[in-house]
Amino acid sequence: MTLLEREPLLEALAAALREAAGGGGRVALVYGEAGIGKTTLVDAFAREHAGPGRVLRGACDSLLTPRPLGPVYDIAGDAGPALRESLEAGAAPAVLFPAVLAELGRRPPVIAILEDLHWADEATLDLVIYALPPCVPADRNPVYLPTIMSRSMALPIAAYPARFGWILSPGPPTVELG
Repeated sequence: MTLLEREPLLEALAAALREAAGGGGRVALVYGEAGIGKTTLVDAFAREHAGPGRVLRGACDSLLTPRPLGPVYDIAGDAGPALRESLEAGAAPAVLFPAVLAELGRRPPVIAILEDLHWADEATLDLVIYALPPCVPADRNPVYLPTIMSRSMALPIAAYPARFGWILSPGPPTVELG
């Protein structure tokens, strides 16, 4: 399927992936109104660039009480045994977060997609922040984490600095659909 008028957005994601291939990790934020095509864009990008690598996908729940680390449990289905065992054992973040990074560094390149991050529980947000440099060691295998956020919330993300302040600080490139 060919996406119309999305070439600049796909190129922005490809540029972030090339940066990730230079070492360390890279996070890109894809956001836009509900139904504008964020998932379609990321799916097209993943199909085009997965090559010999892996695509891991997890989703945050639109529940009043979302599953803690829901996207990680989703990803674990396609992960190696170390991550699954850490989850099954109820490992603390000090053990689980490095296990997630190790999984993302296993058999690179990896494109990890976290859908609907605006619904994320606090532990998932902590993990996303943990996965950002400088927490990721410089010698870590390349990791690319496109994240999807809808701006269909009542207020823009700038109104939620405690929850999304890391997005507003220098860091992940953003791709806005609009």
